[in-house]
Amino acid sequence: MKNINELLRPQVKGLRAYHVDEPDVPVKLHANENPYNLSEEIRRFISNEVSALDFNRYPDPECEDLRQLLAERIGVKKEQLVLGNGSDELIQMIIMAFGGQGFPVVFPTPTFSMYKNIAFSLGEEVMPLPLDESFELEPTSILEKIRCGPSITFISYPNNPTGNCFSREVIEEIIAQSKGIVVVDEAYFDYSRKTLLDKLATSPNLIILRTLSKIGFASLRLGVLVGSTEVADLLNRVRLPYNITSMSRIAALSSLKFDKEINEGIERIIEERAKLYRSLKALGFASPFKTDANFILFRVNDSEELFNYLIEKGVLIRNLNSAGPLENCMRVTVGTQDENTIFLQEMKNFKQKP
Repeated sequence: MKNINELLRPQVKGLRAYHVDEPDVPVKLHANENPYNLSEEIRRFISNEVSALDFNRYPDPECEDLRQLLAERIGVKKEQLVLGNGSDELIQMIIMAFGGQGFPVVFPTPTFSMYKNIAFSLGEEVMPLPLDESFELEPTSILEKIRCGPSITFISYPNNPTGNCFSREVIEEIIAQSKGIVVVDEAYFDYSRKTLLDKLATSPNLIILRTLSKIGFASLRLGVLVGSTEVADLLNRVRLPYNITSMSRIAALSSLKFDKEINEGIERIIEERAKLYRSLKALGFASPFKTDANFILFRVNDSEELFNYLIEKGVLIRNLNSAGPLENCMRVTVGTQDENTIFLQEMKNFKQKP
């Protein structure tokens, strides 16, 4: 054997390990995280629960108590829920279970990169369909593609990185016309308050994804999938055993126990989002797009210059500049009031520099 690469599946040869450049700066507004750490009360609850664990024992493979509480909160049966080690694992499970039939994995572009990356790593053909100039779905092209066969369609709602919620009517038409699975990824539901959950009862091909990452638990990795009981049963066939750690389970339980406090933090972010949008627009050189998420996409004349300037000043946001609709676009996460103030001041300083 001359080269270990010769043993790789062809699809894997072209992949790169997921990597995020993260300079050590004081203001980090690049990853769509909740800027507020958990309170001492929540951290103490988690710590006490974790200290009582039998670390030599496997966790509950079904997370029965957590699924029951989540189901009650969402308004479905616990048999309709599948939990994952973050939404990425759930996306992988969906493609493993329903892919492999010779039809592409379909998604709009630009959107969350893991739909493409995971599909490609599993040997699936991918079919990105460009959004229009307003970052809206092109219903004609997407409906034409999904009518051809049982493809898997992913729709981020709100969409990342654009921040907008696509037309509900168009999504409903996609669900109705599709011969395959339609996944509506509601990772930012807590900030949009918009959902397709009410379509589950009449749409057996619909899957809803939620996550705890955006409300303050990004480091503990827990995704929630909601579908029909039949879909959940099928997905459990490819779910790895013990995929949810006891610590992730405890953290998720704390999110339900202390939901009032967590929701207050979300409301603060929504208020700051409105202020940040208005302030960006008032700068004169940045063009922000309307958003339903916890981040704002905006366009400038030279994103590379601005990105490097902000890094020098200790502020990290996401530079999305690429040929096409995201040319000179940047994405900033809504931070704390202090973080947003620092970011906006540096934006003003950039505008005034010689």
